[in-house]
Amino acid sequence: MAWQKEGEKWEFSLVDSGRGIDPSYHEQVFKSSNSPSSLDTKSHGVGLAIVKKIVEMHGGEIHLTSEIGKGANFTFTLACA
Repeated sequence: MAWQKEGEKWEFSLVDSGRGIDPSYHEQVFKSSNSPSSLDTKSHGVGLAIVKKIVEMHGGEIHLTSEIGKGANFTFTLACA
């Protein structure tokens, strides 16, 4: 995990060295629904939707960059207090 202050926001970056997420699912992983078949089938598909809602409630944004076989990087911002 890494973080830095960017103007009036804090930026956090989390790296997951797992199997990665197909770019066609990047928007879908932040929605509360069943996870796509290429993701963990034991998942209920609500975790990242909750994270996104919390981040947005605090004036931030969340983004995902990932490729299959190359892990994932989640970057989010939070407004400075």
